[in-house]
Amino acid sequence: MPTQLLDFLRYLTQKTYQEQGDAQAAAELNWRRVAAPPLPRGLTLQWLGTSGFLLEHQGYALLIDPYASRVPLSAALSGAVVQPDRARIDRHLPRADAILIGHTHFDHAMDAPIVARRDGCQVYGSRSLATLMAAHGLA
Repeated sequence: MPTQLLDFLRYLTQKTYQEQGDAQAAAELNWRRVAAPPLPRGLTLQWLGTSGFLLEHQGYALLIDPYASRVPLSAALSGAVVQPDRARIDRHLPRADAILIGHTHFDHAMDAPIVARRDGCQVYGSRSLATLMAAHGLA
């Protein structure tokens, strides 16, 4: 079997493999950050994995596409009902004053209702995101 296919199958079936990739990407981002121009004074940026970021300025925390649950792609594609992982959310996603969701794919928006309820913050995004939040009683 070609190496790429084996890697893809491993990605679909092994959660730890995905997490190792996240760790490698985080290490690469930390390396690149040294060479990047500095952020404006008082603004911090932290990568949270997948497409998630934390922006902080003067004590205000904005989460962008926070996703810590890490539902395996195989589970998402199987048609099975998948649930956010509250323990991972609480362990890996910091407190937020607001959340911004770019689009409502599960790996961008799935954890937003849990974080919004936990932190009592607003969530901003598209009409489909408003529908998702309403389904969780957060409209």
